[in-house]
Amino acid sequence: SGGLLFGLTSCNGNSGAVFGDVRYQVRCPRGLSGCSFSGDPLDVYAFNGTEGAFVSCSVVEEEDERLISFQVTQGTQSLQVSGLRVANSGGPARGSACTVTVRDESVTYTGACGGGSPSEAIPCQISEVEFSELDTAEISGPTVGMRVSCENITAPVDPTRFQRNVTHIDRADEAAPIQFVNCDGLSAP
Repeated sequence: SGGLLFGLTSCNGNSGAVFGDVRYQVRCPRGLSGCSFSGDPLDVYAFNGTEGAFVSCSVVEEEDERLISFQVTQGTQSLQVSGLRVANSGGPARGSACTVTVRDESVTYTGACGGGSPSEAIPCQISEVEFSELDTAEISGPTVGMRVSCENITAPVDPTRFQRNVTHIDRADEAAPIQFVNCDGLSAP
């Protein structure tokens, strides 16, 4: 793994290998009739292209906010967020123009995301977005971290029958922690 670190200490976010630390599980919502299968936990702690994981993220720095998009895929599972806007200093999602897309086995679920508690109109909450610098023996570079949770996110093929929650890998009532290092366009804080 020492060879993977080559070039990670650049001052801009475009040189280092992208690293993702993403742990979540797709679960049946309480009381959803006919839903008996919660998805397998997804636990990615890897550089893009290692351990069967595809990890990508980008951050566009604008005047007073940042636009974040990311995707992590391993096997038949993936989590993607696009159009996430946050203040330059971090915090909760701004507005409701972002989208969460989750694939669990062969079913894809999608829903709007925002900074408030999950609702029918905006089923996913993105909170505690933080920008920092990580510098460990294995990984270094500008970092973005956040918490993601969804309640009753639906699959377009059948929104009534196909609903799921997206939560912490170990605790169904907590948001999933997500962290990326060296996103394209992310500069040191």
